[in-house]
Amino acid sequence: MIGALLSAVWILIANSWQQTPAGYAIEDGRAILTSFWAAALNPSFAPRYVHTIVACVIAGCFVVASICAWYLLKKRHVHFARQALVTALVVGLLASAAMPIIGHWHALEVAKYQPVKMAAFENLTTTQKNAPLYLFGWVNGDGGTTGVSIPSGLSLLLGLNPDHEVKGLDIVPPADRPPEQLTFQSYHLMIALSFLFIGVMLLALIMHVLKRLENARWLLWLLVVCFPLPLIAINMGWAATEVGRQPWIVQGLLRTRDGVSPVVSAGEVWTTLGLFGLIYLVLFIAWLRIFLGIIRKGPQDVVEMLEAERASAQPTPAGAGR
Repeated sequence: MIGALLSAVWILIANSWQQTPAGYAIEDGRAILTSFWAAALNPSFAPRYVHTIVACVIAGCFVVASICAWYLLKKRHVHFARQALVTALVVGLLASAAMPIIGHWHALEVAKYQPVKMAAFENLTTTQKNAPLYLFGWVNGDGGTTGVSIPSGLSLLLGLNPDHEVKGLDIVPPADRPPEQLTFQSYHLMIALSFLFIGVMLLALIMHVLKRLENARWLLWLLVVCFPLPLIAINMGWAATEVGRQPWIVQGLLRTRDGVSPVVSAGEVWTTLGLFGLIYLVLFIAWLRIFLGIIRKGPQDVVEMLEAERASAQPTPAGAGR
């Protein structure tokens, strides 16, 4: 657990530095590290780290809830499933409810240090006050957006004032803007799923309190099929983050097209990606078989375990072994 958290720290430090570089100086056209701590604790690191870890907690809770709901549907390992499901629902609801707050913290950081990315999130083409906040929509070919929005919602979200001015895509030339459609859709799908998680966890917990959850087969099936949705939300969040940074591999310093090695051919890149894809596919299949095998076997039933312990503790009758 600790190793995984530390690995996440280093990965997110590197990625956050690409988003909001700090602790460096440019010498002879190269970025030279001047302060490790300034680079590591760059402006986007803290909200990105918390956002990522809480998202992983939500994903884990949905996986546990899915497995427990499956056991309850099949009337297997019921005692274990009841206890683990309640834990998953409580922790999952708390984490899901915290996510909008964490996301708002992250959005404020993006608006301050990467205003073009924030503009792409909402396809805000021009700098304006009373900027709308889209619930969902579609970026049109002419650059406009068709959808349902909250008037002045983005200005209120970022500045707590409808007159707060939000920078639009027009602050940079077209060559410095990210792909609007993919950035917009991935960002809004992530947000929509995050509110869905709150609703599902809250509904399941209420049904549990009312002692109706185990008989609500439709809700148990909903928990079973929901397990991949947090993983989709996580990937949509990363898509919005990385696509929204384009055309920069390091924001404002190095363009993606300039980060290509002059000594590595396109064929070598595709071969490497193909091999990585093949290796990860094999590992995924192996992991999936082991994972499903563990689920099919299930945990040792608590009642059976206690009875076995009680039987082993009883003294052997005299002469029983003769």
